[in-house]
Amino acid sequence: MVKAGLKLPDNINGYLPVPVQVGESASGDAIYHFVYMRRHQAHSSTAHGKNDERTVFAANLPADSTLSTIKAFCQGFGGSIVEKFIRDDNVETNGQIILVDKAACNRVLSFAKKIVKGEAEPFGWQGEGLNGTEKYLDKYLQTFPEREGLQSHVDEYMQRFAKAEEQKLREVQKMVNRVDDDGFTLVVSSKRKSKGGIGAEAPVEEVVSKPKKRNPEKTDFYKFQIRQQKKEKMNDLLRKFKNDQEKVRQLKESRRFTPY
Repeated sequence: MVKAGLKLPDNINGYLPVPVQVGESASGDAIYHFVYMRRHQAHSSTAHGKNDERTVFAANLPADSTLSTIKAFCQGFGGSIVEKFIRDDNVETNGQIILVDKAACNRVLSFAKKIVKGEAEPFGWQGEGLNGTEKYLDKYLQTFPEREGLQSHVDEYMQRFAKAEEQKLREVQKMVNRVDDDGFTLVVSSKRKSKGGIGAEAPVEEVVSKPKKRNPEKTDFYKFQIRQQKKEKMNDLLRKFKNDQEKVRQLKESRRFTPY
């Protein structure tokens, strides 16, 4: 039989270079992926040593390899049955394929040699899910969240934003209310000792800082300036808050509030 147009060495550093068809090109030619296989040899007598005679070590397996795909893969080697697949800790595309018995292991390696020598045709990889460009396109699309879920998340965020703006406005109003027309902050005393030496609540007292004597014209100017600054600041905050509320309302009504 012809090697399906492939020129393969009998082995590479003891590995059988087994071609596996993973798809077709635009021109209809087969696309092959090479899996390198050999009988497994444990580095120690305790680590899976008893399974060596029925274990095949495979390198460069397809990226979507699982126990199910490995079982389907080995079925192509004369119907060999896989018991377990142990993935390599360092290289995810390498692993140990443990067959049910020694005869099944020998059958896999024997059939692999026939494929490499051109005495048997390569067979296809039965992967799970999408392959080729479809797989990478699907992976790319998954980087974007679903439209419905994203819209719900954005609506929730805008509600929290509106509440935070209202809270901020209330705090600003509260802060302004603590300042008198002349720009002086009211001070409230806390506790004072009674005659018996026991701490007692002191009556609330408003202590107003007394400004130094100034020129009447300057004093009037300072009062006017402070009042004007407070008024402008409050008006600016109210205007921004109302503008934000109006924008959110218009976007919700027109249903044009989309993330992209």
